[in-house]
This record gives sequence, C-alpha cells and structure tokens, in this order.
Amino acid sequence: MTLVAVCISLAVLLTALRLSRIQRDRSLDDEDKERMIQQRAVALLRRGALMTATSIALLAAPLLVLAAFHSLGLAPLGDSLGLLGRWQTIAIATMLTLAVWLIRR
Repeated sequence: MTLVAVCISLAVLLTALRLSRIQRDRSLDDEDKERMIQQRAVALLRRGALMTATSIALLAAPLLVLAAFHSLGLAPLGDSLGLLGRWQTIAIATMLTLAVWLIRR
C-alpha cells in the first residue's frame, strides 16, 4: 500500500511539472493550452481522490484488525487503543519503521 501511495505521489508531481511546461510553452495558442491544462487538472483530481482513498485504507486496516481482535475476545479494544496511544509504543514503532527504511535503502 505504501508503494502505491509513493507511485501516486510521483504521478502527481509529474503531472504538475507537465502543467508548468504547458503554461510556459509559447508555441501553443490559448485554446490548446486551456484544453491541455483541463485534461491534466482532471488527472490531478483523480489522483488526489486515489491518494485520499489509499490514505483512508491505510488508516482503516489496523483499526479493522483491532476490531476483529475485540470481537473474537482476543484483546479488549480499549486496552489495545490505550497501548497504541502510549508514547513508548509510538517511539518504538517509529524507530522500527526508520530501521526498516534504512535497511531497505
């Protein structure tokens, strides 16, 4: 999922660069520029919606797992959320994520 978000972000940046080039191109007339800019703007809106949907999925997935554990009686939801909200858990998760990123790099 994270790779998908990175790919979408890169596509948004490339589209923005193309928009900038179109606006600066003096060889195009205003109607052609307008048409091309509108096409790129629609692409940006679609990618923005896709980024939003991906973000929601990334945030919802762990919460669904916690809800499943709660419904199966494996871990009370309040205790799980309390553990995840502690600064120690956040610090450990951040360090592990950074370590994985550094190793993969």
